[in-house]
Amino acid sequence: MQNLSRWLNRLDSAIAKKEFKFGETFRQILIPGPNRVESEGLLRIEPASQIYIPGSTYQHLHVVGWLDTGGNPFELTDDIGAALTLVADRRIEVVPAQPLTMEGEPSRKVFLSMSDLPDRRLMGPLDDGLDLDEDFRALLGGMRSLESREADVLNAAIRLHYGACLLFATDIAAAYTLVVAGIETLAGEFHKFSPGWDVWDQARSWEKFIKAQALTDKQAEALRSKLLEKNAHMRLGERFADYATSGITEAFFEQKLSAWVPTIDWARGSITGGSWNPGPRIGEVNSNIDDLKKALKKSYAARSGFVHSGERSVDSINQAVGAYAGYKSSAPVPFAILRSLLRYLILREIDSRCTSRETPPIEDRKAHNVATLLREAAPLLSGGTKGGG
Repeated sequence: MQNLSRWLNRLDSAIAKKEFKFGETFRQILIPGPNRVESEGLLRIEPASQIYIPGSTYQHLHVVGWLDTGGNPFELTDDIGAALTLVADRRIEVVPAQPLTMEGEPSRKVFLSMSDLPDRRLMGPLDDGLDLDEDFRALLGGMRSLESREADVLNAAIRLHYGACLLFATDIAAAYTLVVAGIETLAGEFHKFSPGWDVWDQARSWEKFIKAQALTDKQAEALRSKLLEKNAHMRLGERFADYATSGITEAFFEQKLSAWVPTIDWARGSITGGSWNPGPRIGEVNSNIDDLKKALKKSYAARSGFVHSGERSVDSINQAVGAYAGYKSSAPVPFAILRSLLRYLILREIDSRCTSRETPPIEDRKAHNVATLLREAAPLLSGGTKGGG
């Protein structure tokens, strides 16, 4: 809630200085149930429309507004959603959409979805010519042929990838952590790695300390062993990065970071479609393995910070910029590239370990085809055969 505290402090300061010239920020929120909520005060909440999402209960879409005092609007938006959920004891979701205003008509707003910013491929239409049944069969057939333990680990990684894809639009930090967990799960089973002293990024500073203290060889070795034992997380991070970069082929770097770009119909005030922007190849963003390995260590550190202390070192904006404009080894790997890496590693492990792709020779047909098959099978079901029996 630190962002909300800073927001309140800026409001207090503006009132004290009599410089109250802030604009207003608007967002959409989903409140469960059919009831309309109206509120005026620190926040202004107005009902918009009732909506139903399959698999969920009825919800009511509302627009919430507040005075904009500067700062990161996305972080403040998330904190407002978190605070409303806490005080209401209900799941109140802030819709990740940015209001756009038509020039000359400030009262008309179109809320453009921002949910796909961290990975703008995930919410686009399926590729032309994709045979879902064929690819589904190949995946299941390969998984079925694996050893039980291998299948369990890969299934866990697939579910973590799925969870990240469901969460990335609403909580990128949590989604990012799930992707890291997916790669870590694979590394724990398929990568044998025992990092030595030299790979630790703090080894050089400790070597200076050892030299300054004039430790004997025996004392120095004992200190190194103790430090490696104490910093076990370092070995996990090293294993994570080493596994993720081992054996990467050109196929990974050839993947395109395509972006589905929506089309706005201002006359209707709605999104009417979109088109694909091919975007850069992953290799064009960064194809240096050493830099990727360093960035992966930062990814693991981001995961640890989030899990152990709730730190959010990744957000939608820096993830979107990093994926398409390039990133440095001093920052975590962008979500879009890290997710692609997890998917690549899952498929690679299945391809390299499966012994078959066979699935049962069954095809689930549409109703009229099923009826035809039943008519053809009727003589056999009744015991009749050609030529008598």
